[in-house]
Amino acid sequence: MLQLERSQVGGIIQRSECAGRTSMGRAHRAALLKELEEIRFEDGRPIDGGILDRVAFRVM
Repeated sequence: MLQLERSQVGGIIQRSECAGRTSMGRAHRAALLKELEEIRFEDGRPIDGGILDRVAFRVM
């Protein structure tokens, strides 16, 4: 969608606070996922145009 190269996306992920998510506990991952789900809405409308509506926001 953003027309980024794979290495560009990898760099963004490595610099994010979620880079070490495999070493995070389930509760911490769930809290970060909940925060992501909450901030994708502005004035009750999804800022992503609804593209993530089909994504299940749950820790597996």
